[in-house]
Order: sequence, then C-alpha cells, then structure tokens
Amino acid sequence: MRVVKGEYVRAHVYVLVGDGGRDVRILTAVAERYNHGKVLRVPRTPTTAGTGLDSVIRALAKLLDARVVIDKYLILIDREHVKSLKDVKGKFTSYGFEVLSVEDLNEASWVLKVRRGAKVIKVYVAVLGLSKRVEENLAKLIKLTYGDDVEGSKESVNKWLKEHGMKNSELVSKASRQQIEKALPTLTQTLKKLAKDP
Repeated sequence: MRVVKGEYVRAHVYVLVGDGGRDVRILTAVAERYNHGKVLRVPRTPTTAGTGLDSVIRALAKLLDARVVIDKYLILIDREHVKSLKDVKGKFTSYGFEVLSVEDLNEASWVLKVRRGAKVIKVYVAVLGLSKRVEENLAKLIKLTYGDDVEGSKESVNKWLKEHGMKNSELVSKASRQQIEKALPTLTQTLKKLAKDP
C-alpha cells in the first residue's frame, strides 16, 4: 500500500486522523509492508474544529455531503478519544449515519458499513495506543526491536528517537513485520483487511 497526500491522486481509500501528523507518518511506514497495489490518500478535509472522534466523523460527513466518490475510509484515532465500539457507533449516529453492520477485527479495530442519505460506505477504524495514544505503541516497538524500556509518552518517545538519530518511519522500517504486528496490532490488522478487500 502507498500513502499519498493531496487532492489529485486516484485512491482506493481516504484516511482521516484524529489529531496527528505522527499517525500519518506511522501509517505511511507500516502501509509499505502491505499490498502495494492500493493507494491510501490523506485528503485535505473540510475544516472542522477540534481533534478526536467528533472532529473525524464531522469531517467524514462533510466529505460525503461534498459528493466525494470514494466509498472506503480509514480512521486512525488515539484510544484517549475512543473507549469502545459503542462510542464509535454513537458518534456516527449523532452525525446522521445509520450503522448497517460491524465486523470486529480485534478488540479496538472494526469495519463498519454505514449509510448517510443514499451513500453507503465502509469505514475501517483503528484505535491506536494501549491506554491513551500512539506513542505507547511506539514504545512497545522500541522495546521489541531494541530492547530499550521507554515510557509511552510523546516526550519520552521523541527523546529516544532523537538520541538514536531516528524518525518514526526509520523506527518502523528497521523493525520486522512480526515486531510491527505485535506493537501496532490494531493498525496492522486493519491494513491486512484493507489489502484483502476489493
């Protein structure tokens, strides 16, 4: 899979993130390990205030109202914004979506088939973080790959990366696929499902 940014690229899936460039950088590095035939596009979403699940679902609703023709979306969101599938379904409902079906991929990633007006779409949701945010997954990847214990905070992970002269993408590229799947199970399970889906 390939992740691209911009408005003029043909894509299979649109990517919406709760609050972060780091999420997109990690997705880009991890997606390279899966089906290269698919393109995931990070569009410039309609302006929405805030971060988190509310902001993402509002942006999705605006994209659909703007008659975007893509029918598959990937949402990456930190666990601090989503406690359960019930939260996700409730937020979709509050923005005028009808949840038609849900497929559980694991404890914090799902594929939802939803309808808004006449438009039916598939939404792949990957909740990042062990208890709060994606940096916890990166700390686990550091432990699995290098054996170093790092706190799962933004500051600690950034400090470790700086001390080792690495960026997020380099950390991911130096890890084995098995290590990535252990450290980022919700993201990798979701990407595997996306790779298989037509």
